[in-house]
Amino acid sequence: MFLFRGIISAVVNQVLFLYAQIFLSLQSFVNGLKARRHPDRLHHQAPYDGQKILLVALYEKGVLRPDVRRMIAAAKAQGAYVLAVNNLALSDPAAWRDLLDCYIERYNYGRDFGSYQTGFLHLYAQGWDQTCPRVLMLNDSVYFCRRRTPPFLADLFDSEAEALGATENFEFEHHLGSFCIAMAGSVVRHPRMRRYWQRYRKSDIRPTVIARGEMQLSKTLKRAVSSEDQFTSLYGVARYETRVRGDAGYRARALYHSRQSDRVPWPALKAKDVLREFRVRNFVSPTFGRDEFRRHYDEKRLSTGDYVKLTRRDQPSLAPPGGITAPDVPLLDYDDLTAAATANLDNRKGKAGAMLDELAADLLVANFVRGGHIHQNAAALLDLGLAIVKLDGMYRGVFDASDVRKICALLLARPWGEHVTRGWRKAAFLLGLH
Repeated sequence: MFLFRGIISAVVNQVLFLYAQIFLSLQSFVNGLKARRHPDRLHHQAPYDGQKILLVALYEKGVLRPDVRRMIAAAKAQGAYVLAVNNLALSDPAAWRDLLDCYIERYNYGRDFGSYQTGFLHLYAQGWDQTCPRVLMLNDSVYFCRRRTPPFLADLFDSEAEALGATENFEFEHHLGSFCIAMAGSVVRHPRMRRYWQRYRKSDIRPTVIARGEMQLSKTLKRAVSSEDQFTSLYGVARYETRVRGDAGYRARALYHSRQSDRVPWPALKAKDVLREFRVRNFVSPTFGRDEFRRHYDEKRLSTGDYVKLTRRDQPSLAPPGGITAPDVPLLDYDDLTAAATANLDNRKGKAGAMLDELAADLLVANFVRGGHIHQNAAALLDLGLAIVKLDGMYRGVFDASDVRKICALLLARPWGEHVTRGWRKAAFLLGLH
């Protein structure tokens, strides 16, 4: 019976997938035809004098979002020329002249890469690439933290790296997150880069935009830079690994900040996973040292008022697979993990902490490179200093409520897509098409 239901479900999902593909392809085609009847509109343009350029792709209706406004103001304060391309429309474009040096509105076709293309082609048409020292391309799919944004922009604008992303990504193949990439003037002027934007074919289908846009852009950047090490990221694996291995406090927080949501297939590292691997690597019996760990646990209970608020549902227990742990209690933090490891190695107590630290760092780094970096490691990256958070974390199911509490309540504005979509849109979302 269960097998029959599984087969029926698979057939229905495949039919919905084909329907969603056909419908979205037709919708994108029709939208492309409509876009031809709505040419881009240049509202105003201030003289350009060879400054660094912030090219920002917007999806803003009526007025600019407050955090976007602050980000643009911070870029202006650092001497940047702001070229903004909006897929929607501001109610009074002229009111933003002081903030937006060049403002273009376009028909909503092609997602953010449609706006990027419009911006780069305008830049080339005006000849600004000949004197531009650096271009930072950003879009408003992220939230910009108030205090961190100015130094974050300075790091991107002032870096000597020829192609510098905010984060990198190893999903499919190594590439930079297209929501934030800074590139040197030499890269902007490179024939390959100019040719890429001239030939880019717009689409409204998300996987197509990822393939033609984010993935192909990174390939183009790799060919345009002068050497391999010039294609890099500000908050990449190297920076994370250095911090997680060298800073015990950050290592503990990184484990605490690990993604909790189980709605996506990317693995999420939890304290019990570290403890299980520790036991396996060190050939430790699943029976813990009862007295030592219970003493640690009782001391914590007396020293913290938060202890009584935690239940088994809130935190993973110490129970190993197929067995019951001695003190059947929740695992609270890295100190508990260390105590459990020490209790497991009665004859090697002096080494248990160091062994656990090395293992935890190994597992954290391995987990960091899985899935989309800025989604998989949102809280840990914020702790590391990153100034941006993707706004679709709840919608994509990458965050759950506990993840959001660690980041910011703003992300609750976009609930999980499976809960807010219906019919073919729901099928398209679950299959990554919408």
